Amino acid sequence: MFKKKYQIPSELIQNDYEHVHHADTVRLLETSRIDLFKAMGKTLEDYFANGILIVVYDLQITYKRELFEGEIEVICSNGIVQGKSIFIDQEIKNQKGKTAVQAKIELKMVSTDTKRSIEPSQSFLELLKGATT
Repeated sequence: MFKKKYQIPSELIQNDYEHVHHADTVRLLETSRIDLFKAMGKTLEDYFANGILIVVYDLQITYKRELFEGEIEVICSNGIVQGKSIFIDQEIKNQKGKTAVQAKIELKMVSTDTKRSIEPSQSFLELLKGATT
């Protein structure tokens, strides 16, 4: 399981809501996936340099609690590959350690040459499984 702590700055707090706007939580999820890939040994730029884009194909989010200024934890787990799809579960824990956001992400690797999805390599599958189990 990949876990990383992040600081929510006061700038992310929406005055009208007095908490983080839901669109900004999507950015937090994306940031943690970028950090997950770095922990697996490659950045998104490395994949792009090799002619591969990793794109969000489907995103399902459940908002359970608000997020406020301070430290949160984002968890990436249960990473699996099925055919050309990469699935990752994500969770954001609020400042009290309670689940604030749950997400299920489906990603695709897309060739920059053909603009079509491609199957992730066996080594990617092993790295993903190791990092998110």
